Amino acid sequence: FKGGNLGEAVRASISYPFYLKPVIVDGKMLFDGGLYNNFPADLMQQEFHPDIVLGSNVASKLEPPSEDNILSQIRNMLMTPTQFKLEGNGAIIVPDVEAGVLTANHPKALIDSGYSATMRQMPEILKLVSRRIDSAQLNSRRKMFLVKQQPLVFGSVTTTGLNKARDRYIKSILKGHKSLLTLNEMERNYYKVATDYDIRSIYPVASHLDSLGHYTLNADVRNEKPFSASFGGVISNRPISTGYVGVQYHHTGVENIDLTGNSYFGELYTSGLVSAKISLASPFPIYIEPALVYNRWNYFTSSTEFFQDVIPPYLVQEDEYGKFDIGIPVGMEAKMTFGASSSNYINSYYPNVTFKPTDTADQTKFEATAFYIRYELNTLNRKEYASAGTRIFFQAQNIQGWEDYLPGTQEVNRLPGSNYHQMEQLKLSIDNYYKQRGLIRLGIFAEGVYTYSLLPAGRTPLETYFTNYNATVLMAPAFQPTPESQVLFLPDYRAYNYAAGGPKLIISFKPNIDLRFEGYIFLPYQAIDKTTNNGVAYGTPLANRYYVGAASVVYNSPIGPISLSLNYFENSNPVNNFSILFHIGFIIFNEKSL
Repeated sequence: FKGGNLGEAVRASISYPFYLKPVIVDGKMLFDGGLYNNFPADLMQQEFHPDIVLGSNVASKLEPPSEDNILSQIRNMLMTPTQFKLEGNGAIIVPDVEAGVLTANHPKALIDSGYSATMRQMPEILKLVSRRIDSAQLNSRRKMFLVKQQPLVFGSVTTTGLNKARDRYIKSILKGHKSLLTLNEMERNYYKVATDYDIRSIYPVASHLDSLGHYTLNADVRNEKPFSASFGGVISNRPISTGYVGVQYHHTGVENIDLTGNSYFGELYTSGLVSAKISLASPFPIYIEPALVYNRWNYFTSSTEFFQDVIPPYLVQEDEYGKFDIGIPVGMEAKMTFGASSSNYINSYYPNVTFKPTDTADQTKFEATAFYIRYELNTLNRKEYASAGTRIFFQAQNIQGWEDYLPGTQEVNRLPGSNYHQMEQLKLSIDNYYKQRGLIRLGIFAEGVYTYSLLPAGRTPLETYFTNYNATVLMAPAFQPTPESQVLFLPDYRAYNYAAGGPKLIISFKPNIDLRFEGYIFLPYQAIDKTTNNGVAYGTPLANRYYVGAASVVYNSPIGPISLSLNYFENSNPVNNFSILFHIGFIIFNEKSL
C-alpha cells in the first residue's frame, strides 16, 4: 500500500489462511504479504527511498512439510524462503521470542521482549541518525498536532452484502434514531451487531462524510448460512457416554428467526428440543423464544457401585415442558429473561433396595406452572472447564402445580393421592476467575438457593414436602459444581434451602492444558431425612455439611475437553467416597424446567 485506508492495509496484512480470512480491496483479495515475502526491505527501499530502515525479525525457521500434516504442506507451497538482510543504512532487531503466528498468547511478554532487544541495539541505531531534537520540543509539536484532530463523530451508516430488509435492520441498530454518534456510542452498537448469532462477519471502515468532519461507517456484513448442523457427544469410562445431533435454520429479514432442534441419546441421558427464537427489529434488541423440551435421566445406570447404598437402585426422572421466554440485553455481556413454563415431571423409583422383575415402580407426577425472571452475565472463556471470566446467574421464580402419586407393588400400605404445591424460589450462582499470576490462576464458585413453600404447609415455610422421601429429594434443587456431580444422583447434595461454595486452583502449563484443583462445602439449612416406610422429615437447622473435591488434568482440544479427574464426595452412608472419571467431549445438557 502506498495510500488509502490505513485500517484496511493493517487488516489485510494480518490475514492468514485458515485463521483470519482475507479482505477485498479494490476488487482484489488480499492476504498477509509475509506469506510471499516476510521481509520486504528491498521493496521499501525501491518505493520510498528511505534514509534508514529498521527491521524486526521474529520469524521461526520454516519446518519441512510432513506427509500427515496438510497445513504444513500448504504453508510450504505458499511461503518462499526469506532473506533477512538490508541494503544500505539500517539495523535488524531480533527479539528473543518463541511464539509463532498462531501461538501469541502472551502479548505483553512479546512487547517487552521487543523493547529489550531494541534498547540493546540502541547505540548502533543512534550511530545511524545524526539529527537530534529536544524531547520537550517534540512533545510540544505532538500536542499541537493532536489539537488539530477533529472528534470522531459518525453521521451516517452504509452497509453492503445485505438485502433491503436486513439493511434496514442493521442500520437501525448501528445508527438508531440519533443524528450523530460518538466513537463510544458506535462501538457499543457495533458489538450488538457483531454478537448477533445470525451474523457471520462484519467488517467496518470509517470514511469522511462532509466538510463538517462527520464520518460514515461503511459496514460489510455477511449473514450466517441458512442451514447448519452440528454433531458431537461425550465418551467416558463410565456409562454416561452420549451422542448429540443438532440442526438449525436461520431466516434473516426484518425479524431474525432461528429454528433449532437437537437430540441427545445415551444410557444416562436422553433429550429432545425444538425452539424458535425471533429477534424483533427495533433499536432496542429484544427476542422471544418458545420451546418444547423432553429430558429423561436414568441415574441408576450412570451410578458407580459404591453409590448403590445411597440411592434407589432404580430411578428414572422425566421432564417434559414447554416455555415462552422474552429476553433483553443488559449492557454488552448480560441479559435479562422473563418467562413462563408448563411442565410435567414424572419420577419413577423403587423405595426398597431389592425388587423383583415383576414389581412395578412408584410413580410421582408433578404438573407445574412456573413464572420466572432471570439475569445472567457470562464472560467465561469456555463452556466447560473455564479458566477466565465471570458468570453470574440469578433466578426468581414462582412454582405451583399438582402432585399425583401412584404407588408401586412394594408400597402395599400407601394409597394413591394428590397434593397441591405452591412455592417461591430464589437462586444465585457466581463463578469467577481472577487474574493469572505466572502459571497459576485462582477462582471461586458460590451458590445459594432459598425456597419458601406456601402449600402444603409444613412445620415452617422452609420445609417442602412431597408424598414420600424419594419424591421430595427428586424435586429438590441440586448442588452440582463439578462435571461428575452432574451425572450422579446424590441425595445428600440436594436441599430446598442451602448455601455452598469453594475455591479453585488452576495451573496452566500450556494455553490449552490445565491442572485443576477444586474444593467445595455444601451446607443445607435442613437436610432431607428418610424415615420409616420411605417417609420424609427435616433435620436440625445447620446440623449437616458435606464436602466435594476434584483434581483434574484437562486438555481443551479443538473437539472439546479431554479430562481425567479424581473426585471426592462425602456421603452420609459412605462405602468409597472416591471415583475416577475420564471423558472426551462436553458434559452438557438441555435446560431443565424447574
